[in-house]
Amino acid sequence: MSATVIDHDDMDAARQAMIDSQLRPNGVVDKLLLDAIGDVRREHYLPEARRAVAYRDRSIDLGGGRFAMAPTPLAQLIDHAAPKPGERALVVGPVAAYAAALLTEMGLDAVALDSAAGEEPVSDGVTVRSGALDQGVAELAPYDLILVVGAIEQLGEALTAQLAPHGRVAAPVMVDGVSRLAIGSRVGDEIAFRSFADAQVPRLACFERPKSFQF
Repeated sequence: MSATVIDHDDMDAARQAMIDSQLRPNGVVDKLLLDAIGDVRREHYLPEARRAVAYRDRSIDLGGGRFAMAPTPLAQLIDHAAPKPGERALVVGPVAAYAAALLTEMGLDAVALDSAAGEEPVSDGVTVRSGALDQGVAELAPYDLILVVGAIEQLGEALTAQLAPHGRVAAPVMVDGVSRLAIGSRVGDEIAFRSFADAQVPRLACFERPKSFQF
């Protein structure tokens, strides 16, 4: 089978169209973020067979229960998290290296944690780790921002402990089968989330709440 040939000019046009027709109309207007999205090639972080659809506004099935989160909800999460240059961020989930690259373009130091890190490029300022998503990367904590690129029901104790006292969490939060984009902050040993938009984002199984039995 021959390899898929990707025209870089076509990809550049598709990326700009995504910014103009998907991100800006959905309230993503932060210049640092839009510049980062314009500079970082999302297609380079996807398997070759999926690169042609890199800029369509939908989650991309990568097989094996993995997916790449759609561009608009990802950009909305980053925008509402208000990342600041000099902060340390942890990005958790499939294709975490892409979102981490965006954050480094915005002046942050970022750690990307993926359960199956592959051959994706590594940007300057990004540390890539492979492991259990719900366990985080404790040795590099604390983090000013934890960005989860998949829907969660709960963040879990390990990641909560790695968040700086005045840090925040950006994640799609699943409640009653509906995912909503949300920003969370620490309240004692818990994370209190405030949702701001509905979005269809696939669930990350390791962040499901334990099933309780009723008698």
